[in-house]
Amino acid sequence: MLGRACAGKSSRRHTKTSCRKGGEFTAPHDGWEQVTFGEGGYHRSLWSVPYRTANESFFQIPSMWGYTGSFGVLLPNGLSAFRFADGQYYDVHTMVLAGEALRPFPCPAGSAEAPPPARQPLTASKLRTELACHTLYSGPMHMFPSRDLAHPLLAGHVTLFVAADGVLYGTFKVETDLGTEYDVGRWHITADGQFCRQWHVWGSQREHCFAVYRDGETFDLQVRDRWGTVSLRRNAGNPERY
Repeated sequence: MLGRACAGKSSRRHTKTSCRKGGEFTAPHDGWEQVTFGEGGYHRSLWSVPYRTANESFFQIPSMWGYTGSFGVLLPNGLSAFRFADGQYYDVHTMVLAGEALRPFPCPAGSAEAPPPARQPLTASKLRTELACHTLYSGPMHMFPSRDLAHPLLAGHVTLFVAADGVLYGTFKVETDLGTEYDVGRWHITADGQFCRQWHVWGSQREHCFAVYRDGETFDLQVRDRWGTVSLRRNAGNPERY
């Protein structure tokens, strides 16, 4: 369950029941939120969080999610970590890093998979050109959609229009016929190339800033120093007529 990188002899003591054959995590559906180290998945009632150590060993770390932000993670060093909270904060990277600091993860560097090539975020000038006056669509968000964009639990699709005057329009259409949510906010771009936005209602009215990576018409928004990544597809102009 923890991936091929930890199948070596040196890791067997801590992961005997987790690295068995056939225990690979698979992506459960489109729209599953990605993190810095790849895409999470699902296997036998457990979600997974991809993580790559400093020596380039790669893991899919089993995790359990709870509404409002309670989590449990089963780490490859034999430790388990739990957090009970109600602040709708869903990142688990601090739990993983704390567990690794207490006991290093067991896989040697020689068992690592090759790391993906490093990507470069868009610059401030590129962001203004590529985002302003365009519409961004998310894929279907399931289980816990991005807590920075809309409702933290319901499944649905997010549509954003980045107006040239600094206004940000948002729509969250719920898949289960529970209606549509709307919000309006402000956006700006920092000198170091971060796309920042603050909603009137969503996200507890807090400002969040993202490094933005482009692959064709797909834009990945990643909060600095956190693992979560939201992928949005661009459509030129304002086809939704915001």
